[in-house]
Amino acid sequence: SVQVIRVEGDVTAEGSAPAPVAPAAPARDAATAPAKKPAPASGHGHPEPLPLSTRLSRAFARQGPRLDRCFNDHASGADSAPKLVVRFRIGRSGKVQAATLEPAAIAATDLGRCLLGVARKTAFPPPGQALSFSIPIASVKRR
Repeated sequence: SVQVIRVEGDVTAEGSAPAPVAPAAPARDAATAPAKKPAPASGHGHPEPLPLSTRLSRAFARQGPRLDRCFNDHASGADSAPKLVVRFRIGRSGKVQAATLEPAAIAATDLGRCLLGVARKTAFPPPGQALSFSIPIASVKRR
């Protein structure tokens, strides 16, 4: 069986309503998908910049292979893991200052420590200000 990690749902800034984002594709699918050119914004040939929430989600989605390894190495034989949420606090430069995992019971396990190690090493685009947000992830087994 192959473990597939999906960064799913919305990137949510802490203390605010969910920011609208498109679901991120699994990292391995991004390499095989045909490249899409962004549509010009105002006829000047410059694409619209992606919303920050989309850029944050994509940055974490690029960690898919590393997250896969965490589940393959440390998850029990269950068909699926509980829904997990990684809460991030990043600085102006995009560097992760803190990452926590919910539910907290998972954070104390080998799986949780592995996932948090990946989360803390994620390079996010600089938001220009300190920012706290959460990203839900799910693990699905394919046979």
